[in-house]
Amino acid sequence: MQQIGKDLVDVQVMVAPGDAPHTYEPKPRQMVAISKARLYFAIGVEFEAANLDKIVSTNPLIKVVHTDQGIKKIPMAAHHRHYEKSEHDKENEHQKEGAPDEPSEAREHGEDHHEHGGLDPHIWLSPPLVKIQARTILNALQGIDPAHRAVYEANYRNFIARIDQLDAELKTIFADKQGLQFMVFHPAWG
Repeated sequence: MQQIGKDLVDVQVMVAPGDAPHTYEPKPRQMVAISKARLYFAIGVEFEAANLDKIVSTNPLIKVVHTDQGIKKIPMAAHHRHYEKSEHDKENEHQKEGAPDEPSEAREHGEDHHEHGGLDPHIWLSPPLVKIQARTILNALQGIDPAHRAVYEANYRNFIARIDQLDAELKTIFADKQGLQFMVFHPAWG
């Protein structure tokens, strides 16, 4: 959005880097900002499923734009998180018979560390899918601000050129690397 709107938009990120989108709750100042916003760009993550109704009720005039519209998401493989037991967990094992095999701290905070596969929401990691999202953003910005239609179009074309360049670079880097394995912090590549 920032790449297409540049100085004509004020972008507020709901779930900042480092925050967990699975459990994030909007801050009061964010809800105040939403009450004044004209557009909300949804990307199809759990946070939105849990909070989109609240967001819209704060500002019934806000237009929700689903940037994942028209994108076929691929299934994620089921995965399990494994933890080494702490001494505290081992000592209290007999008290928690039948409890999941995860640190007691995670259990106390209600965290679910046994996740199942679903559709991969991480579409912004794919340059071709980012281009689809960018087109959706362009159309929404031009729809609410037609006076700057040409500016948005020029910014969009510049952004798409950079995405195409990145995609070409990635294809070069990963050419002839079939079966290459990655270790990642978060299961982001379904």
